[in-house]
Amino acid sequence: ISNSQKEFIIQGSIDEDNPSFRSLNHFYDPVRNIGINNNRTAKDWGTDAGVVANDFSWPKIIEYYAQGEEEKAFVGLGHILHLSEDMTVPEHTRNDPHIGDPITGNSPYEKWVGENKNRNTLKDVYYSVGSPLNFNNISEYFDFLAKYTNSNFFSKDSIESSVYTKPVIVDYDDYYAYGIDALNNEKFKILFAKRDKKTGVMEKFIDTKDDHIIMSSYFSRLSPLAIRAEAGIIDLFFKEGKIARDKYLAEQKALQEKTAQKNQSLADSLSKKGRFSLFLSGL
Repeated sequence: ISNSQKEFIIQGSIDEDNPSFRSLNHFYDPVRNIGINNNRTAKDWGTDAGVVANDFSWPKIIEYYAQGEEEKAFVGLGHILHLSEDMTVPEHTRNDPHIGDPITGNSPYEKWVGENKNRNTLKDVYYSVGSPLNFNNISEYFDFLAKYTNSNFFSKDSIESSVYTKPVIVDYDDYYAYGIDALNNEKFKILFAKRDKKTGVMEKFIDTKDDHIIMSSYFSRLSPLAIRAEAGIIDLFFKEGKIARDKYLAEQKALQEKTAQKNQSLADSLSKKGRFSLFLSGL
């Protein structure tokens, strides 16, 4: 991937939030297979060719690539990668709106990542994540990421949710609640936990003003998975793009040959008519 193509991808990822209505299609609750507030799921928004409002669905960007529209194809790939990244944000997979204060409150995870991570610091993650995730089609990436995030991590407003049975808290100590990462069966810090001395009620929360260890714990698991998935999506983009381009070029060649044959037949016909006219005139 050239430097210019990388910048197209980055620009597309930024543009997926503009105009703002697009973000209403960035949620995918895999438990109930729904988006937020009756909007499309992120999977449908990103993969369904029939979504007229989205110029950068997967089928469309493959078509752009096939037809040689490189900038649109790679910008579109950025749009898709934005959506796949959202599938590694708990709020986006648990239909937890996070418009920001004072409306619904921010996503603590997005806020912390935004304040502490950038293109330079992410290089350290990139070089340690391992091999790409490989699935047969783009929909499988959305399903895998959304199901993993939904079932292994809490969002701020879904800790006590009756909708989701996962994640499961398996242990407590004086400060933290612990869960099990389903991918590697590791025990990790999943929430802050503090028991009220008077009532005995266990208060659970996801972040504090001064201690962001839970956010760091989430990031250490979610960000490598996001990068591995994106590497696989890019690979799939080139594989499907090449197949589509070969088909497009073959169709164009066949069309050109058909047009050439038609023109040749017309020329031959006109030539014959010309000779016949000369014969009738006695020349």
